[in-house]
Formats: sequence, structure tokens, C-alpha cells
Amino acid sequence: MPVTITDHAVAAHDSFDLELEFPLGAGVGLWTPEARGHRTLPPDWANRTTTSLVQSAPVVVLHDAEGIALWGLACSEVVGEISISGGVSEEHKSVRLSLHAAAESGDRVVRVATTDAPAPLGEVVGELSAWLGEVNQITALPLPRAATEPVFSTWYTYTQDVNHDNVVAEGRMAAELGCRSLFVDDGWQVGGHGRGYGRCGEWIPDTDKFPDLRATVDELRGLEVDTVLWIAPLLLGMDSPMVSQLGQYAPKGDERNRMWILDPRHAPVREFVASTCARIVTDYGVAGLKIDFLNNAMVYAGEVVDNPGEGFVADVGEAMRMMLGQVRSRLAEAGLAEPIIEFRQPYVSPAITAYGNCIRVGDCPADAVVNRQGSLDLRLFVREVAVHADPLMWARDGGAVAVAQQFQSTFFSVPQVSMPLATLDDEQRKTLAHQLRLWRDWREVALFGRLSVQGSELGYTHARAVHDRRAVVAVWRPELVNLTDLDVDEVLVLNGSTVDGLLLRDVDDWEPVSCWGPSGVPTESDAPAPAFGTVVLRPRPGRASRQRP
Repeated sequence: MPVTITDHAVAAHDSFDLELEFPLGAGVGLWTPEARGHRTLPPDWANRTTTSLVQSAPVVVLHDAEGIALWGLACSEVVGEISISGGVSEEHKSVRLSLHAAAESGDRVVRVATTDAPAPLGEVVGELSAWLGEVNQITALPLPRAATEPVFSTWYTYTQDVNHDNVVAEGRMAAELGCRSLFVDDGWQVGGHGRGYGRCGEWIPDTDKFPDLRATVDELRGLEVDTVLWIAPLLLGMDSPMVSQLGQYAPKGDERNRMWILDPRHAPVREFVASTCARIVTDYGVAGLKIDFLNNAMVYAGEVVDNPGEGFVADVGEAMRMMLGQVRSRLAEAGLAEPIIEFRQPYVSPAITAYGNCIRVGDCPADAVVNRQGSLDLRLFVREVAVHADPLMWARDGGAVAVAQQFQSTFFSVPQVSMPLATLDDEQRKTLAHQLRLWRDWREVALFGRLSVQGSELGYTHARAVHDRRAVVAVWRPELVNLTDLDVDEVLVLNGSTVDGLLLRDVDDWEPVSCWGPSGVPTESDAPAPAFGTVVLRPRPGRASRQRP
């Protein structure tokens, strides 16, 4: 696909400002990496965002109702702060965009990539993402196999009420289901209770909950389960003894949650975060860290600091790049060359892959639609990482469908189970085991296959991934499933809709091999895939070979 690159020379102490206009055509949606709020066509007077290393990325793509991108735009500034505003112009019946970046002390060149040849949305987003990685010379953090294993998360299960006993008990049951990592979320640390952050800053265990945290980690390792610990290193609790050391670097905060926010533009803050992360890994023997709330640093975007001190960096994005680089180096020095490092939306740019290898959907408890949107957005945009779903939770009285709905909506990402496993009834436990087994069987296709989508403006209605002559096809609305252009040996079709059966084009070309209901109970193959069920298809003998899309 042709990509046009334009270079914009910006002199020292000048801002970067660019006005662009694109045809509206038959567009129905503007795709951006963090399109959680407005997925259709915003007016030019009501749409503005600021991106940086920890806040989305400067990418905009207009697509039509068939999932075809009409044009796309990416700006090379993925680390520093850049504001993007615009949308549909009422006067011009076009899409008008404005890009702005603050002045810097030296000369620079800002590069902008555009595409205008119609192509599938996934291809255009992927091409622009790859270009951003190349132009910024990004070296991704190594991806350990453990990062692609199903996860048990403590967050929706226990929120902050975690302790040694419930963590080990859940780890044992989760391991039997095939989960190979356990993310101990907020609550393990001193002061981790009451949904507040008033004691954040020390990052030591609450010994009432975990008398010996390393022993807990070792016990889980004996179950062949890796442990990842949550940390929010930029949060400084208002009641923390660390305020005396770091309070001068945290002028902004949140009284309701009893926390200050450390400003990473100060060198002592960056050193504190890096040394703290390394200490936790060394002291407790964990396999990695879930580093949270990094986007909170954006409260300091554009803020002027008097007498900032040595090592101060004015741009938040650049400061975060330096800080996360220090974290990566310190973890390697601590003997963790391939850590599991999880970040979550909205810090989802290709640049962040140098520091994290698990990119997770933002919080959306039990919201299968938002989880689907977020996981597919990430799969389209970030490469060389494992995309993780937001932890999956459901109602215990929702039956098999409640479980299957969560898994089918997020099938193209690593599942994180977050339910108290001992409380599930037989039906839900059986459904959970089936869904995890099914996902593991198709993991390589789901996570690393070439992905195409339709219906982004509707939260995605259709997605498919193709890898090594296997394909996964998912539909979330009752619509025609077109498999005629697939040249593969096996297809898994997920019926994520509420309607029994699937309408397959050229159905005689395919032979159902296995058909299951939501809980894994086999069903009749003459009406494959009931609501929230699945079917595996293989080409019938004599089917003509088709070109891959």
C-alpha cells in the first residue's frame, strides 16, 4: 500500500503546526488508537486530544461501512506531547485536522505519513503502526511465552481483599484450568484497602495479608504459575511516609483518593520508580510487574516549573520514555531479561512496546462490548506484544452464556479470568474450562494471525485472523459469514450473537467437524454454532483453492 511521507522542518523555539484536509467520501467512522468514546464521525469543533508516550498515539484513519480505510494519517511524534483536533467540517463537507506540538530548544524534523488508496482498515492501521516503529527505531521488549498464557487476575475477584490463602487457593484451581500466570493486583501493599491510595509510595507487603510474599510467589511457582505484581509507582499517598522524601515532586493530586501524583519530569522521581521496580522483582522473585496509572502523568503536560533542578525534562512524554528506559535497564540488571510487563489503555502506542510486552484493555468490568472494542483496537495497532483483555467477570446467575459471551468478545486477546473459582456452579465451571481449552487450541491464530475487521463504528461486528493455514472467524451480530475467500485447512467460527445457527455463504464448500454450545456440549452439525457457540469447519474434498484475502 503506498504511503506518502512529508518532512516538516521546525526551527528551534518554534512550535509545530499543521493544518490538513481530507475528503469525507463515504466515511462512517474515524478510527484512532483510543476511540473508546466517539467511534463514528465527530464534528471538527468538538474533538481534541493530546497524545504522548503514555496517552494514545497520533494516528487517524477514516473508514467506510464495509471496513475499508479511505485514508490514514500518522505523525512521527509518538513520545512528546502533540495535540490533534478536528473532524467533519460543516462548511466544507470534509474532514479537517489540526496538529500542534510545543516549541523545543533545538531544530527538529516532524514526519507525517498519509495513505489515500482504499484498503482494509486493519492493513492501513498496521502499516501506519509499522511505520511509526521504524521511524522511531523502536526495539520491542522481548515477549516471553508466559505473556501469552491465560491469566488469573485477583482484581475483580477480590479487589483489594487479597491475601496469601485466597491467592494460593485461586492459583491452584486456575492452574488446573490452564492458567499459567497470576496477576496479584492492588491490595498486596501496605495500606491497600478501602479503594484508596493514601499509603502508596512504600511498596512493601502488608504482612497481615502476606506474612512472607516471596514464599507465596514460590508456592505459586510450584504450581507452574508465574506471579505478576501490581504497582502504581507515580502515586504518592497523602498518608505515606514517603511524602517527606518525594512530596516536593508531586504538586498535583486527588484528595478524594488521598494521593499525590509524582511528576516524572524530575530526575529523582525517575530514579525512585526504576529502583522501586527493580527492588520488588529482586525481593519477591516475581516474573513481572503490572505498572499502572502511568497516564496520570499527563496532568503535568505543559506545566511550567520554577527552579526545576538538574535532570529536569520539560516534556512529559520524553520524561516517561527516560523513566521506562531506566526501569527496563534495572530489571535486566536484576536478572529479569524477559519480564512480563503489563500496561493498559490509554498508553497504547508502538513506542510503549519498548517497555511493556502485555498491553491490556482499559477497565470495563463485565462490559463485553467495550472489551471487544478495546482488544481489537489493540490487536490492529500494537505489534510484537501480547494483547490482553480486561479481566473477565460475569454474573454467577448468568449461566453458560454469561461466561461464553465474555470469552467470545475477547477471543483475539489473552484472557484474564477474574472470578472466585470455588463459587462457580457446575455449568459455569464446565463452560470456563471449555472456553479456556478452546482458546489455548487456537491461541497462535488469535494472537498473531493477520487480522481483518468490519463494523468498527458499531463496536466491531465481524473479525477474522489467519495464521499458518488456520483461521478464526467471529461474528457478533446475525449476519452472513463469508468464507469463500479463505484458503485454509481449518476454520473456527465463533457465533457471538444471540441467534442460533450461522448463515454461511457457499456452505457446501465446508464440512462441520465439531460443533459446541457455549459450555462445550456437542450440538448437531446441520445448524452449526448455536448462540454463543462454536463450530470447526474444514474444506470438503474437491473444494477449489481460493486466494487468501
